[in-house]
Amino acid sequence: MLRYFKAAAAAVGFFAIPAVSSILTQSGPLTLEQCIAMALESNVSIEVANERIAEKTLAVKEASTANKPKLSAQAVYTRLGEATTVSGVVGASPIMNDNGFYSAIPFELDLGKNVYNVGVTLTQPIYTGGKITAAKQIAGYGLSASEWQRKATVREVKRDVTKAYYNILAARKSLVALDSAISMMEVLTKDLSNAVEVGMRGEHELLQAQVQLLNQRLSRQQASSGATAAADYLSTLIGHPVNSDLDLVKEIEHPETLDRSVPDLTALQARARDASADLKALEEQVSIIETSAKIAGATRIPTVALQAGYSGQGTSFEKDYWNNGFNASLIAQWDFYDWGAASQKKSQALSQKRQLELSMENLRTMIDMQVKNTMISLEDAFASIETSQKNIEQSKRSYEISYDRFQEGALLSSELLTAQNSILQAEISYYAALSNFYAKLADMDYLVKLDD
Repeated sequence: MLRYFKAAAAAVGFFAIPAVSSILTQSGPLTLEQCIAMALESNVSIEVANERIAEKTLAVKEASTANKPKLSAQAVYTRLGEATTVSGVVGASPIMNDNGFYSAIPFELDLGKNVYNVGVTLTQPIYTGGKITAAKQIAGYGLSASEWQRKATVREVKRDVTKAYYNILAARKSLVALDSAISMMEVLTKDLSNAVEVGMRGEHELLQAQVQLLNQRLSRQQASSGATAAADYLSTLIGHPVNSDLDLVKEIEHPETLDRSVPDLTALQARARDASADLKALEEQVSIIETSAKIAGATRIPTVALQAGYSGQGTSFEKDYWNNGFNASLIAQWDFYDWGAASQKKSQALSQKRQLELSMENLRTMIDMQVKNTMISLEDAFASIETSQKNIEQSKRSYEISYDRFQEGALLSSELLTAQNSILQAEISYYAALSNFYAKLADMDYLVKLDD
């Protein structure tokens, strides 16, 4: 069983994130929880995820309007190029002509140049074979996938900040160890120099000490550059300018024990599968494809809609003229033959579903393996802490003995240099082991979502 719950709770699990406003005004060293809160507030990826959720929420609302009545209006104005004149007769003249017949009375009517048309149509879907419901479901799947992606982004930010935070602390602790070692080496080099002058030590011993001192100073310079790079990376994560002088807590908490009461490997793997945003995205895609297949299968189902409209037309005669018209229709459309297009589309969707299911199975296997490897690495990291801590104690005791023997002239300076270097390496290894341990905790927290 994995045994890391207490350390995880202290390091990266169950974050109590304070308000950002209080963080900005608070003085003193930044804690891990404060850095995480600042990163969550300023991270661009989270802002993008929030916008994607807003987009998908609007898509769901849009899909929900498909079964609502739609009202459309149309207006057309036509200007004729020439005035239209209509001629004809409107009856007989009361005056008889020379041939003994009553003559017709001719007339001319100017119809004018303006024609107006307006129309309003109301359409209400009644039955679509489930297409509207399916479209709403597809939009909902997209929203769900976006929400899961945001959760994964938040966990990713927490993981990255945690790793960077402990990387800085370990680097700074290594600098302290190097400074201490350099101070000891400077004293030893001075003592050797005095001993060489009086003939008590050989010059080669002094040269060895001077070479080791130069190497330690070079290591110190390299460690300082690494600590600066780590601080710059954390600054970018929490929204601070690069080259910011980050004031962090000085100590790294030493995990005393690993708790055996947490879930076993199988339970952790199940939780990791449930927390995987990539797996959730594939599941949502499968749901979308299944729904799309339903839509394709419903192509041959008749759709029914109610349509009602009003139309009006006006023209400018010698007197204005306007005509009103009303209509109501029940429209049924049935695409009963499409040369097999709907069947082919449905078959394509089912093939895509099978591909996604195979990908999901492979991803589940990869997640299980990742959790197992992380668990093993976490236990190895804890064992490394215990081992390096014992090495520090033994190296210090060995140095004390070696120094006393060196002062008595019973030990070569090279052996004393080796003992002193062992302390330095043990201390650096210890802080690296602490940083690695908390990094593995962050990896496990990202996988199994302990903070939720």
